[in-house]
Amino acid sequence: MNTRAKFSYMAFGGVLVFLGMLAAMMLPLTAQKDKFGEIECTKLTVVDPAGKGKVILDINQYGGRVNAWSKEGKSWARLGIGEHGGFVNVMGNDGIAMVLLLIDDDGGVVAATGKDGQSDVRLGVNANGGFVYVFGKEERRKCFSISMNMEDG
Repeated sequence: MNTRAKFSYMAFGGVLVFLGMLAAMMLPLTAQKDKFGEIECTKLTVVDPAGKGKVILDINQYGGRVNAWSKEGKSWARLGIGEHGGFVNVMGNDGIAMVLLLIDDDGGVVAATGKDGQSDVRLGVNANGGFVYVFGKEERRKCFSISMNMEDG
């Protein structure tokens, strides 16, 4: 084969490579656009760029739950199923203040703690009916309490 034929074949090959690269750039990349109708697993962890879990979807002995943490990892939120039903639990950026909404043996309970970690307010239902408790800082003494028997009106 002479030199001219060799250059012709190389030029033809170069054109094919160029056309292949051009086609690859123009066609949509399907791997980046895949959509899933359903993913089945027992635990799913979403991590930040450092590899720390920031959102975890998993199950416990009662059902499903979702846990999410702030960027710094100090505050978090949980939503899930507990022994008596659903719950929502939220922690503040200070790592102390918390709000809780849950179902217990007697019914629903809403509780909130202060930034001091001792002050506490609770609203809920117990065996006697409804209740409101307010706890102060000093030795966790009850400062204020209302509890009523719902049968008495």
